[in-house]
Amino acid sequence: MKFGITPINFDVIDADLDLRNLKFPLLVEKGINAGFKHLEITMDLEYVLPTSLSKRIIKKLAKIKNDNTGITYSVHLPLWSTELAGPNVRIRDASVQCMVECIERTKILDPVAYILHLTGSLAAEFSRIQRIPLEFKNALTHVMNGFASESIRKILKSVDVPPEKIAVENIEFPFEATRKVTDKYDLSICFDTGHLICGYDYTGLSVQEFFEKHMDRIIEIHLNDG
Repeated sequence: MKFGITPINFDVIDADLDLRNLKFPLLVEKGINAGFKHLEITMDLEYVLPTSLSKRIIKKLAKIKNDNTGITYSVHLPLWSTELAGPNVRIRDASVQCMVECIERTKILDPVAYILHLTGSLAAEFSRIQRIPLEFKNALTHVMNGFASESIRKILKSVDVPPEKIAVENIEFPFEATRKVTDKYDLSICFDTGHLICGYDYTGLSVQEFFEKHMDRIIEIHLNDG
């Protein structure tokens, strides 16, 4: 087991980080020098700060890995403004394409996992609505889960990556529904302790209970308090 970090973690890596002059490989090297052997790369950064994770930068990250024995990466696929489970097929397909492009770009890193949010902000908004009949809420969950399932099918069809390398995170959506998609495509799970503690995944489980129930597919754990 390895403990890792997201390199752009301001309070641990660099309190004076200048986003206008971001050199991501330097952040990775600081993380390694701090003793971390695993680093998670957040691909949303490329869309917020274009070229910060360009193909050229990814090649530099690959060299850093090759030069440092025992270093591994995971890649957190984009979540901002993406929606794999929404009703608009054009937005879903654009989100699928975004995931595919990021997977292809970072394949050279041989990441241990690609972390994926199977649903987005729209699904989260629907999930937290209180004043609707439970039957309607369950039906809506089923429909959006179906859209998410179709998006996963398209992603897997477009990339040459073992499905178990894609780790679905427990987020603000009923995880029992998400688990069905995970099992259907033989995906893995990224267990976010903070999301569970905050009740986002509607399981009602403790950290230990969730781990024991889903440990057969968990390959990465995000440790935080929510």
